[in-house]
Amino acid sequence: MLTRTLSGIVMAIVITASAYFSPYTFGLLLLFCSLVADYELSKAIGIKSEDKKVNILEIILYIGTVGLFAVTTFSDLYMMDQWTVCLLVAYFMALMGAFVFTFPKYTTSTIMKTLAVLMYAPLMLSFGYRVRLYAEHPFIMTGLIFLVACGSDVFAYFVGSLLGKHKLAPKLSPKKSIEGAVGAIVLTGISCAAYAIIFNRLGVIDDRYIIIIAIMGALGSIISQIGDLMASAIKRNYDVKDYGKLIPGHGGIMDRVDSWLVVMPVIYILLIFAEGLY
Repeated sequence: MLTRTLSGIVMAIVITASAYFSPYTFGLLLLFCSLVADYELSKAIGIKSEDKKVNILEIILYIGTVGLFAVTTFSDLYMMDQWTVCLLVAYFMALMGAFVFTFPKYTTSTIMKTLAVLMYAPLMLSFGYRVRLYAEHPFIMTGLIFLVACGSDVFAYFVGSLLGKHKLAPKLSPKKSIEGAVGAIVLTGISCAAYAIIFNRLGVIDDRYIIIIAIMGALGSIISQIGDLMASAIKRNYDVKDYGKLIPGHGGIMDRVDSWLVVMPVIYILLIFAEGLY
């Protein structure tokens, strides 16, 4: 657990630091994570060919991933969603074209899995980039993403170790407990409130953000834990222990970003409701 925690903290610090210097360095790191996640998921769920050569579905997936980040970078806030929908439609049509013109090489299931991979990792991670580009307080909100995801993970572990008696999802993750999950939600909300108070006292954000960020922390913790269990469910379904070996104590990129990538759209959507986007 110590190696896992340290690896996660170091990775979060590096990515958050990149967001401080420039939104584009942050975007490039998220794009890198997305492409690695594409590879890991493709290998885990059987999209990648057994001969290890890159196939047409992988090529379409990688192009679609780059396209998502290009759309986020080069379109303004008000047109970004429309262009994203157009890209997803084009991606689906490209997959169906590959399905038709290589038939019967790929099954319908494989095509749908390739569609799901883009939706699962790259699209979700692109919302983190959106937060950095368009949030009223971009660096604070970017840091909040990792505070929520990493804090929830750590709090769930320690509260669960001390008080855990009732299993949360025994078939997916036997060590997770209901007590740990509830403790993580409460403590993450409190930590995020403290995080907001610091910036409020520095005169960076106004009072309303204290409540908003505390709510983001609590809701984000719920979604973060679900995201962790989602990734575990996929691994159990395909009998995979880890998605890769890139990160000490974790495994692959997907073993680390599984909670981050679900928190990112939650923060973005809550910012929309709070009118925290330009």
